[in-house]
Amino acid sequence: MSRPIGKKHWEERRVPFRRIYSGLQRHSVTLALLLPLLAGIAFAQPPYPSCGRQPQGTFTVGDTTRYIASYLYSTYRDPAHPEDRDNDEVWMEIGDSITRQYSHPRWVNDSIAHVQLANGAEAYRPLHQWCMREEIICNRSSDTACWSYQDVLYDKAYVWYEPWPKQSWRLEDSAKEIIGYTCRKATTDFRGRHYTAWYAPEIQLPYGPWSFHGLPGLILEIKDDTNRVSFVANWLCHSPEGKPLKLYDGYYVKISRKKVRKLIDFMHKHPYIHAGKWIKGMSWLRENPKLEWKHTWVELE
Repeated sequence: MSRPIGKKHWEERRVPFRRIYSGLQRHSVTLALLLPLLAGIAFAQPPYPSCGRQPQGTFTVGDTTRYIASYLYSTYRDPAHPEDRDNDEVWMEIGDSITRQYSHPRWVNDSIAHVQLANGAEAYRPLHQWCMREEIICNRSSDTACWSYQDVLYDKAYVWYEPWPKQSWRLEDSAKEIIGYTCRKATTDFRGRHYTAWYAPEIQLPYGPWSFHGLPGLILEIKDDTNRVSFVANWLCHSPEGKPLKLYDGYYVKISRKKVRKLIDFMHKHPYIHAGKWIKGMSWLRENPKLEWKHTWVELE
């Protein structure tokens, strides 16, 4: 069976904190960089259930959550039908130096599934809706971004790291109100798309959805010029006393950004082949072996 990446990258394993530390040492990361970096990568994946393989309740406290922002993430997969949009609610937990973003409906569904599996259930009800499959954790102290992606067919998670991508912003004088905050306009070109963002100077946080950051205020809305990628804030909650920002442990496949993009592309173009042995339980896919899924790349490059 053809695969877009080498076999060794499919080896499933759990990487504990001490192995991440030793691995970084082998790559000659200086101690000055290592200490803040570990706070941002000492985790494997969020609590995604996978046939009961995920540990229950194990996590590292990476930071203290001060804000939670909810965004409506909206896109369309078929350029011929931009009116057929998929929607998800993405939460961003904002700590003193770390931010964590994930699909909230998927997180709720997975949390329920964990309880069911822990209580002896042999299966769990999957989430029957489109959702963002990436989880993004960014560490401001080390300018590091950690991404995880859950495979649609295998229910397997992949993780990769990169320097936190930077955007070159052009500030403008336009203003509009979003969820009660007066926002200012900024534009940027990022990995193949042209974006317009609206940020709130009143909220002195240089963050935004996806991996956008660097403006003098929290980004409450950002869209590309085709409206294929759209994040708009629903609400913002401030908790001065804070709560633990948890980075969940689990099992994942370490992979590079380049290879995971090849894998995702292959999965959507050839889902029948990608499903492999799991095809036995997918009658809908067995009956459509030439099926091709439409997919939206937030990052074209």
